[in-house]
Amino acid sequence: MLTLTLNFNPLGVCTYLVADENHNAAIIDPGCFNQEEFTELCQTIEQHNLKPQVILLTHMHLDHIYSVVAAAEYFKIPIAGHADDLQMLPLNDQMADIWGLPKPEKFNLDKTLRHGDQIEVGTLKFSVLHVPGHSPGSVAFYCPEAECCFTGDALFRFSIGRADLPGGNENQLITSIKTNLLSLPPATRIYPGHGDTTTIENELKFNPYLAS
Repeated sequence: MLTLTLNFNPLGVCTYLVADENHNAAIIDPGCFNQEEFTELCQTIEQHNLKPQVILLTHMHLDHIYSVVAAAEYFKIPIAGHADDLQMLPLNDQMADIWGLPKPEKFNLDKTLRHGDQIEVGTLKFSVLHVPGHSPGSVAFYCPEAECCFTGDALFRFSIGRADLPGGNENQLITSIKTNLLSLPPATRIYPGHGDTTTIENELKFNPYLAS
C-alpha cells in the first residue's frame, strides 16, 4: 500500500492518500485551506498517477473537511463518513468564528459508515472502527494487510484527541481507544490526524492518557 502524507491548513491537518498497486486511491480527510493547497493535493495525485475512488472522513471538524466539496466535485467521487458527525457541520460555523477561520462548505454524505463496515479501495480493504469521544462520529480506518490504521483525532503519538469541543467526551474517548484501537496488533502503525506516526505498541507502553 502506498501512503502519502500532506499537511494542510493553519491547524496542521494530515491529509492522507492511500493507494493499491493499481493506483486506486482514497483521500482521507482532505483539509486543503485554499486553492494553493488544493493544487498541491491535485498535483501529488497526478504525479503518482493515482485514481481517487472515495473520500474517507475520520470526523467532521472544520479543519478536516475544508476541501471535501472541492475534491468530491473535481474527482467526481463519493464522500463517506459517520452520520453521527453530521451535527458537527453547523457547529463548525461557530468554531470558525471563534478561531477567526473561514467556514467550510456544507455537504451531504454519499455513504454512511458504521462500526464494522468494510470499505474496498481497489484491492485494499479497510475496517471501520467507531471511536467516539473526540466527536460523536469519529471513526478510524484499519487495514490489516498493510498493518496500519488511520485514527483521525482520536489517538495521537503519546496523546489523545481533545474532548472539550462540542460533542466531545473524554471518558468515552478513552474507552473507545482502549476497546477498538489498543486491541489491534501491537505492530499496527498509527497515522493520526495531526503530528507524527506511532504504533499501537508504543502507545500501550508510553501514552500517559491510556495507562491502565
